[in-house]
Amino acid sequence: MLQRLITATLLAFTATSAQAFTVTIEDPTVQSSPITNDVFIVDFNNQTLGNNGFSLSNGDISYTYSDELAITESSEWGGANSSQFIANSTLPGEPGNYKISINQKQKYFGFWWSGGDPYNKITFKNNGNVVAVLQTDDIVNHINKIDDVARQSDYKGNPNGGNTQWSLEEIYAFVNVFFNNNGEAYDEIVVEIMPNDTEARFESDNHTFSVAEQAISGTLVIDVPPAIVYSD
Repeated sequence: MLQRLITATLLAFTATSAQAFTVTIEDPTVQSSPITNDVFIVDFNNQTLGNNGFSLSNGDISYTYSDELAITESSEWGGANSSQFIANSTLPGEPGNYKISINQKQKYFGFWWSGGDPYNKITFKNNGNVVAVLQTDDIVNHINKIDDVARQSDYKGNPNGGNTQWSLEEIYAFVNVFFNNNGEAYDEIVVEIMPNDTEARFESDNHTFSVAEQAISGTLVIDVPPAIVYSD
C-alpha cells in the first residue's frame, strides 16, 4: 500500500504525474462560483431530463458530457436555487462514472456539491494522464472538524428547503478547484461513485470552468505542493 510522505489528504497520484492544486469551499448557502471573469458555467437548466450525453460550446471551446450521467429535476438532494442538476445514472450505492471532455486546457473548476457524502471521487486528467484526484471524504472530514458547531451545521441540509432527516445529515457546499502552480491544467474530468452500501450518489450543479488562473477564493480544504513523493 502506498504510504504518504506528506501530510496532504490527497490520494491516487503517481510520483511522475502529480501536480499541485488547491481545493476550497465557499460559505454555507453559496450555490454558484464567486469567480465571474473568464468563466463558462454549465447549469443544466436547458438540458433534457434523462440520461443522454450532450455537448456545449463557449466560442471555440467545447464541453462534452458522456457516459453514466442523469439530468435530474430539483429535489432535496440537489438543484442550485431549486433548478435542474446532474447526477450519476447508476442506481444509488452502485459504482459508476460520467466524463467531461474539454478541447482546451482548463485552470479552474467549481461546482455546487449537494447531498454530499464521502463515497465520491473526481479525477482530473491532462492528455489522458491523471494530474489530480479529489476524494469527497476530504471535504466531509474538513467540515466535520469545524470547531464552530453552528457553522458546521450550516453546511448540512439543502439551503433551498424540502429537507428530510436524511438530507439534513448530508453536506451542501460550493467547491473550488484551482490549478495555479507550475503550469498544471486539465482537459478531462471523471466523476465517480465509489461502491458503497448507503445508497450514495454524486449530485452537483453550476459546473464552472476557466482557462485562466483564478485568485484563490473560499476556505482552504486541500493545498498540495508541486512535488508529491510516495513510497511503496
